Amino acid sequence: MSIALVGALASPAAAFELCSSSKRHTCVVDGDTVWIQGEKIRLADIDTPETEARCERERVGAAAAADRLAELLGPGAFEIKRGDPLDGRLVDRHGRTLAVIEIDGVSVGAMLVEEGLARQWTGRRQSWCD
Repeated sequence: MSIALVGALASPAAAFELCSSSKRHTCVVDGDTVWIQGEKIRLADIDTPETEARCERERVGAAAAADRLAELLGPGAFEIKRGDPLDGRLVDRHGRTLAVIEIDGVSVGAMLVEEGLARQWTGRRQSWCD
């Protein structure tokens, strides 16, 4: 499957903050969802804990993943590669763009997995509370 390259987006001036309930333009929703220049993007290669989780462990993990994603995206340039690496879809059932975001050729998702803040996406959600 070919993943279309959108191009490098320099973001040093546009710091990534956690999204608030107000209008979202460039911010981090959670560990695997971001808004970039008004577009909602789901990181297609990972799964992170949900902020609205049923257990404390998942809620804590969700906050840590979101904070780290904001930190990784904030300081420099990155590339957005549109498309789900598993099945090639460009949009998920919630209307979010599916993409892999890379910094210096390395997936941000892979960085979060390596740091224990995410797991590789297998095509279905799994509980973080077990």
